[in-house]
Amino acid sequence: MSSMILEVKNLWAGYSNREVIKGVDFSVNRGEFIGIIGPNGAGKSTLIRALSRVLEPSQGSVSLNGKDLHKMRLSEAALITAVVPQDTLIVFEFLVRDIVSLGRIPHIRKLGKETQEDLDIVEDCLGLTKTKELADRFINELSAGERQRAIIAKALAQEPQLLMLDEPTSHLDISHQTEIFDLIKSLSRDKGLTVIAVLHDLNLASEYCDRLILMSEGKIFRQGRPEQVLDYKTIEAVYKTVVVVGKNPVSGKPSVFPVPEGQRRQ
Repeated sequence: MSSMILEVKNLWAGYSNREVIKGVDFSVNRGEFIGIIGPNGAGKSTLIRALSRVLEPSQGSVSLNGKDLHKMRLSEAALITAVVPQDTLIVFEFLVRDIVSLGRIPHIRKLGKETQEDLDIVEDCLGLTKTKELADRFINELSAGERQRAIIAKALAQEPQLLMLDEPTSHLDISHQTEIFDLIKSLSRDKGLTVIAVLHDLNLASEYCDRLILMSEGKIFRQGRPEQVLDYKTIEAVYKTVVVVGKNPVSGKPSVFPVPEGQRRQ
């Protein structure tokens, strides 16, 4: 089996007559943790939609395990990929345990029932995401952060080879942010899970991602290891703001600090 799980070639995608993604090329190897970063409007979420079959590309291709993703059956793709969308609002009264159980659907034969293995996997995922205490509550009654963790548990219950997340920690406090990223990083490192995550927090991206893809105006501005992408000239060019880039004294990874206008040198 090839080490490459995903290959994107000359990808164009958008809405109506407006192209948002413009000629994007990159590949992802198995077990990599890829962060997609960039300012608002750069095309990050649109790229995730095109990689997860939500959006049909107008040009180019997305290959998953060597097959054209957009020609695969939905059931086949669901056995390989799981997606945590940016908007996790669910208005219906479903118990959290039932929502997480939906992640097992691709593995259950037509008209079949959940096995004990399915039930055990659901319980494991509730435990991993620290949502077991929420399992018997209705998901529409949870806080945004609690709901986000439940949706991540559902995605993990799919047992995907590739996990895609669109701003997975946007509603989480710093404690739960690190817990979720520690969990995902350990699954990537120890279980070979491939991860692609859209992130706004550059420092979280730096600490956890093996490689970063920096988007600007629908194109890839730069990609590489965090230390290759997160230099102050690149950040200032793309984000149009003044920053200082230092090093985390513990990990040695780049850390980005904004410079308030009043403290900038004239």
